[in-house]
Amino acid sequence: IDYSMLADCDDVQAAIGDEKALILDTRSEGEHTGEELKSGAERKGCIPESVWIEWTEALNDDLTFKSAADLRAVYGEHIEGKDVIIPYCQSAVRSSHTTFVLTQLLGVDAEVKNFDGSWIQWSCGTELPVENGE
Repeated sequence: IDYSMLADCDDVQAAIGDEKALILDTRSEGEHTGEELKSGAERKGCIPESVWIEWTEALNDDLTFKSAADLRAVYGEHIEGKDVIIPYCQSAVRSSHTTFVLTQLLGVDAEVKNFDGSWIQWSCGTELPVENGE
């Protein structure tokens, strides 16, 4: 098993405040802002400093992937110059889609690591910081 494409809580904590790292929230806007709380999560909100780009932004209306040019328009300014990109969602399913887009369709140079525990794990860690309401 190759665990090199998976992030854990320590990886995410190290990425907070690191200008060369991007924490990418792929959930819905309501989940990101804290308006919604999905089953399994203990707290509402998002990981501090995470950038919200819903996973569906990579798709056309017919649910096919957008072109490489359109994907660069979606992710480009956020991923440019990053050494590490950590997508997350509720349970690492939607973020695995984004991980595929970044690594296989865009071929980004950064190390892309899907946060396997995602929001369910993070929200249950009462010592872990959370942002919400913005």
